[in-house]
Order: sequence, then structure tokens, then C-alpha cells
Amino acid sequence: MPPLGHDRVFIRSEVLAHIAEVTGQSIEQTARTFHYLRNKGHLVFNSRTRKWSGAEYIPTEDDGQFRARVASEIAELRKICKENLAKCRSLQSANDIIVENFNALVSHVNQKKG
Repeated sequence: MPPLGHDRVFIRSEVLAHIAEVTGQSIEQTARTFHYLRNKGHLVFNSRTRKWSGAEYIPTEDDGQFRARVASEIAELRKICKENLAKCRSLQSANDIIVENFNALVSHVNQKKG
């Protein structure tokens, strides 16, 4: 369900109108359905916008705030990935040095035996 306003006066509630349209229920049944869905966590209230929406509602592509937030999160993930890649490369370089030193030590020990 997209973000909709709710009013205690049933006939002014966008939420109840939406539920009634989807379910075909009377307004009294719709009010009970609203409270049931709210109590079960299927409807969530956004105190900033003062609107109710379905818990799994995903904003449309034209929702600028949603797109900006997602872009910001993607940028943060890219930054973290670059940092982790740099750490991995550094660890790989350290590992290569350890392997070289180990091989040199084994070679040295084998020369002493032979």
C-alpha cells in the first residue's frame, strides 16, 4: 500500500478507502482490518510524513528522496569495497613476501643438508 493519510473520521481516511477498495469490505469491517494489519506490523506509520504505508511498500522511481538515499548507500558501499580491496591487496603482498622468505629458508636449509 502506498503512503496514505488516515483520519479517525472513517469517510476522510485514505487508508480505509484503499482497504475497502482492495477487499470490498464495509467501512466498519475495513476499520477492524486496518487495526488488525497495524497491530500485526503489516502497516507502518511514518511520523515525518504522517502517512501510513504497507510494511513492504517500495517507493516509485520518481521518489527523489528514496533515490538520493539509495545513491548515498551505494556510494558508501563502493567506498567500503575499495577499502577492503586495498586491504586484500596489501595482505596478498604480505603473503607473497612470507612465501618468498619461507621458500628462501627452505632452499637454504636444503643446501646446508646437501
